Amino acid sequence: MEFTTLSKAASKITDGSLVTFSGMELNRAPMALIYEIARQGKKDLRTISIPNPLPLDVLIGAGCVKRATFGFNGFSFEDGFVIAPNWKRAVENGLIEWKETDILEIVLALKAGSLGIKQIEVPQLKNTDYLKFNEYKKIKIGKDYSVLANAVRPDFALIHAQSLDL
Repeated sequence: MEFTTLSKAASKITDGSLVTFSGMELNRAPMALIYEIARQGKKDLRTISIPNPLPLDVLIGAGCVKRATFGFNGFSFEDGFVIAPNWKRAVENGLIEWKETDILEIVLALKAGSLGIKQIEVPQLKNTDYLKFNEYKKIKIGKDYSVLANAVRPDFALIHAQSLDL
């Protein structure tokens, strides 16, 4: 097991890298590492994330993100919902490329990447409006069809953990 500093860990992330990060809503995001990436001024990062608005919003605010693929990008709280402010500004002003998709598509695409397969079936996309706005491969199965999503293999997965076993 090799231990390192936040600065050294973030320095391994190169401009243009595809990055994913752990966390859900406001929990378990690797924020110390996200702030260090922002401090180092990484550029043109491509991100893919499940509902985890804070790290993406920080990276967008710091000018680190070129493209974001996400399943949900807002803050939910007891009294309502707020769109992440840097995200909102970047989308409204065309500062980043983005794709909104189903969260399970992201999870399955990451799974396919980890399994070393090129595509994976995403059954919940069938008969949805996602097919109108995104390109997916469809395969015929008897009289029916299935929808496939491309595998995703991030260059870096940033994961927050309370502790680890050595």
